[in-house]
Amino acid sequence: MKKILAKIFLGITGWKIPVDEEQIQRMKHSVMVAAPHTSNWDFPFALAAFWKMGVDLRYFIKSEYTRGPFGWFFKWTGALGV
Repeated sequence: MKKILAKIFLGITGWKIPVDEEQIQRMKHSVMVAAPHTSNWDFPFALAAFWKMGVDLRYFIKSEYTRGPFGWFFKWTGALGV
């Protein structure tokens, strides 16, 4: 499901993510730090890129975002509230 959503999103926006299986295998055991955010589009594009590559993404987010009406969405995307 996530790969399909990523493919649709990236296709609509015109982005292409070359998928190299060897690089993806190395990424499965890595840490990425993304700060500061330069726009509100950083999050959806990063999610789409990781989903398209099949990387199981986990990220830290303010714990308040994992509660309330949108908590399910952030948890579904891999959020870990801190």
